[in-house]
Amino acid sequence: MEKEKLMPMNLQFFAEPSPEPDPAPEPEPEGKPEAGKGEPEGGKTFTRDDIAKMISAEKDKWQKEHEADVEEAKNEAAKLAKMSAKEREDAENKKRLDDIAKREANLNRRELEVATKTELVNSALPESFLDVVIGKDAESTKENIKKVKELFDKEVQAEVTNRLKTDLPKAGSTAGGDSITARIQQNLSKIK
Repeated sequence: MEKEKLMPMNLQFFAEPSPEPDPAPEPEPEGKPEAGKGEPEGGKTFTRDDIAKMISAEKDKWQKEHEADVEEAKNEAAKLAKMSAKEREDAENKKRLDDIAKREANLNRRELEVATKTELVNSALPESFLDVVIGKDAESTKENIKKVKELFDKEVQAEVTNRLKTDLPKAGSTAGGDSITARIQQNLSKIK
């Protein structure tokens, strides 16, 4: 009776972890290669020399790409050094204005793209037509959308008509047309 009142416990939860790994490894599921044996799942293995060659090639590529930028910056600095203070100030202002103009053009382009996407959705055209219909400004874009919408609708209608086109049975033919008509009339009489 006393044993029934006791709650069974796994005292191993309270034990300290052993510093040694478990000597019995778990079995691997069949069909999968064991990790660390044979060729890795990634495919080809690389040696240190292969990796060093890849890194040096990427480094050379990066250096070549940025040498032009460094050279351009040096030339710009040399030009600025030869200029007077007033000319330097004018050149810096011109550069700032050019940057602002580029940013504004980029912003206007994004706004036009958003407006064009909205107009395409409202016209029931796919958004993938964006590159086709977008123009220099909103006016030309709307005109392009109208033209594309007309052509698109005509082509869709032509394709639907083409797919629905069937040879109509000739009057008086007995190729099952009479039996179909009779069945339709029977069903109609049942509904009434």
